[in-house]
Amino acid sequence: MSPSRRAVLLGLGAAALTGCAGPGSAVYQILDSYRALDRAKKDYAFTKAEILDQPLGVLGVQVDKGLKGIVVWSKREGALDYWRSGNGVLVVTQAGRVVKTSGFPQDLMASRLVSGIDPLGQPLDPAREYAFVREIDYRPDQYGVAAEHRLRYVGPSTITIFDETRPVAAWEETVRLPSKRQSYTQLLQVDPQTGQLLGSTQRVGARMSVRFELLKPSAG
Repeated sequence: MSPSRRAVLLGLGAAALTGCAGPGSAVYQILDSYRALDRAKKDYAFTKAEILDQPLGVLGVQVDKGLKGIVVWSKREGALDYWRSGNGVLVVTQAGRVVKTSGFPQDLMASRLVSGIDPLGQPLDPAREYAFVREIDYRPDQYGVAAEHRLRYVGPSTITIFDETRPVAAWEETVRLPSKRQSYTQLLQVDPQTGQLLGSTQRVGARMSVRFELLKPSAG
């Protein structure tokens, strides 16, 4: 444990024991910062009304249980939707699947379907398993990595965005990278009627997962 981290923990422990941390003290400021940090991991910095008042679509983003942020729909080119943040983060999706990112600690440069049919964006059959192969490029120097996808139905579930709870069909996607001798799973939560992807946890970098939530659909 680093000295600074240990000092913070000791300060918090002392405040809890003595109860003497006043609003003007450094320990109180540390406690307040931790509370704000915890809130920022659980809640977006925008209200539901503020999001819905936006003229464009909004996608919630949370990197590996970090702070919650948003990217705003920018444009559609063909089947691709481009979402951008004010600080330069770019997320490109196809029917909700992330196919390119920029500005994350790790980035996905490209994801291309090379075999089979990727069923995202249409109603999915719970009785089926879907298999297809994509080819992915990761920064800094991983190109043309074959990714074998297998998508299976887990069961009914719900997703809560702001104060609204919606039913979803939960699907587990297993992705195998034979050349890397690696595999991982992704969670896809879709509207059971339309197949629209409402929430997901998808791999962006070689070892980094990101949580996405559709806060407001794009009109494009």
